[in-house]
Amino acid sequence: MAPAKVIVRVLGSVDVVDADGEVHPIPGRRAQRLLSRLLCDAERSVSVDALVDAVWAEGATSDPLAALQTQVFRLRKLLAFPGAPSIVTTPTGYQLELGDATTDVLELERAVDSAATLEPAAAADSLGAALEQWRGSAFTGAEDVESLRAEQIRLDELHAQAVELHADALVATGQANRAITQLEPFVAASPLRPHACATLMRAFAAVGRDADAVRVYQEHRRQLGEELGLEPSAGLRRLEASIVRGELAAEDGFDRSDDASSEPGGPTIDALSIRRLSRAGMRLAWAELGAGPPVLVVPAWVSSLDVIVAGRDPRSALIERLADRHRVITYDRRGTGLSGGDVTDFGIDAAVDELEAMVDLVGEPVALVGISGAGPIAVAFAVRRPERVSHLALFGTYASGPATFGDVGRPILDLLRQRPSLGTELLAGLYRPGASAAAAVHLALALRDSASTEIAAGYLDAIYETDVSHLVRKVRAPALVLHYRRDRVVPFAGGEALAAALPSVRFVPKDGAWHLPDSRDVASIAEAMEELFST
Repeated sequence: MAPAKVIVRVLGSVDVVDADGEVHPIPGRRAQRLLSRLLCDAERSVSVDALVDAVWAEGATSDPLAALQTQVFRLRKLLAFPGAPSIVTTPTGYQLELGDATTDVLELERAVDSAATLEPAAAADSLGAALEQWRGSAFTGAEDVESLRAEQIRLDELHAQAVELHADALVATGQANRAITQLEPFVAASPLRPHACATLMRAFAAVGRDADAVRVYQEHRRQLGEELGLEPSAGLRRLEASIVRGELAAEDGFDRSDDASSEPGGPTIDALSIRRLSRAGMRLAWAELGAGPPVLVVPAWVSSLDVIVAGRDPRSALIERLADRHRVITYDRRGTGLSGGDVTDFGIDAAVDELEAMVDLVGEPVALVGISGAGPIAVAFAVRRPERVSHLALFGTYASGPATFGDVGRPILDLLRQRPSLGTELLAGLYRPGASAAAAVHLALALRDSASTEIAAGYLDAIYETDVSHLVRKVRAPALVLHYRRDRVVPFAGGEALAAALPSVRFVPKDGAWHLPDSRDVASIAEAMEELFST
């Protein structure tokens, strides 16, 4: 049996457990923040400035270097026992060296990373042991520290994944009732998580409680629609249909994949076919769904095809609806989602170049759908290449950034750059006013999974500065403009001004405070677009 290791614990209150199991508290908020910040970059040097920002998040101390040296001295004394990690002075700051010690974070990460490669019984044991170390959200009491807040969100998500994978393994080993006991309170507290809901549904079905399985789906659908304006994922919809039809019998047990049986209707978003475009130094990931006349959905601020395929993007449901009658194409902009890479030009001309490459790839005139920040890109392309645009459908967008946003964009942009986690959560709250903290985190994670903070800030800056108002009257294609009346991201006046300037347009105001197409409105939005495309 391997000798016990010293464990630095941050999943809950911050402390250290020695090899004999004795807990060594870390008294004092500043000492806890210092150890936490060093642990985030363990085995790497953390600059003095970064440590001071974390330890004195509420405001700078009069002599930051001396104050930091004092805190380091105190923390070193607290860690002065055998096997404990050490704090090393570096040319630019300090570094935490774990040595033979470990952390509860590492144990949780290892359990999650290895779950897919282990047999279900071994995965259940590994994940169960890791989950026993969870004592609450990481870095308790340090929620106002930006650098720790980002890591706290990541670790909360990691913990949720561990709970879901552990339940998967329990069902796979015939322990559906244990999975139900674990997942029922978890899903009640986190009803927006599709994986957890799917596993709980399968667990209920495995013990013959189909009605309870359907109830879980219905509550997930209600919460998802109210909180995020989303529809359940395609896989979850198929799972619910199979349970209702009695095709997932109790003896069928557990399958790690989504139920593959078809559901009535057209193609589903998880069938989006992802491909690569490489042309003249431009590398873009793109995807298509459905068949028929081409509709090209221009990416807005930041995007990720992975997020769209998973149904986590409000545009997913609209793409799925349009694919009933059309070949729908979309793509990730440079630096975002699956396209990745560095971005040196965030401006409108570069964005139109990307769109032009995609339209050339399609090879025939397309109907363009421009949502949010994609609207000016679609307008500019429709003027540059009028012969390649058959129709123009614009949702929640504008023509002139300066006229639409005024001075409100700059504080948001500065916050996003200086405090990324807080800035992203603020933007998420604007997208869904009144949403719960869980919904704001869900949206923030979707944004985080779409682009880095640097890339997102660059594109957001371009959105606020872009002005194509001088081009709008030159658009020849018939157009449709839709906009929510109480949109807090792109004010309704921006959509009104755009519609007033377009030569051939139908303007459709929508009641609501949302920014992107809400699930309850997707059918009517798609219908309005279909009417346009049929002209």
